[in-house]
Amino acid sequence: MKKPKQVRALTVPMNGKSVTECVLLDWDGTLLNSFKADAQAYIDMFAALGLPWSVAELKRHYSPNWHRVYRAARLPRSKWGEADRLWMKFYRTHRPELQPGARRVLCALERRFTLAPLRMALERLGLSPKVCVYVGDAPEDIEMAHRAGMRAIGVLGGSPVPERLRGSSPDAMIETIRELPALLRKF
Repeated sequence: MKKPKQVRALTVPMNGKSVTECVLLDWDGTLLNSFKADAQAYIDMFAALGLPWSVAELKRHYSPNWHRVYRAARLPRSKWGEADRLWMKFYRTHRPELQPGARRVLCALERRFTLAPLRMALERLGLSPKVCVYVGDAPEDIEMAHRAGMRAIGVLGGSPVPERLRGSSPDAMIETIRELPALLRKF
């Protein structure tokens, strides 16, 4: 029988809340200013497939799960492989940069917190979700964090869907990634 992994948790909560030990960060939109490149790759890919789509339509249906976007565009499933290949071809022509202040924020956070991607992070780090917070720019990020049992912070600045992000019930909301260190001092 496999022995279960031990889960580390802080024993002394502050103000009735667990103390944050780990900050998990979404990449696209949150740390990387990638929406313009992402959107242009979608527009070019849809055009190559004979589906004229606008940025407004993309924003209305945007999701980190690109299959949702394909379904919204009524792209036949038989074309999804070709769409993936075309999107990668078009995206490679762009060089998105980090969000303003992202490098400085990461340097500041790594001195105080464990930083990690969400996938498998809890298991690999042996951390309880109660001592973790996830930071993202899409409603799916907030939903994913809450389903994992952790708190979530929404970043409006890089979000392609800020109104949907606001409606996703994050535990806290910030305008830009630069505000994260100050928020975490109180979180």
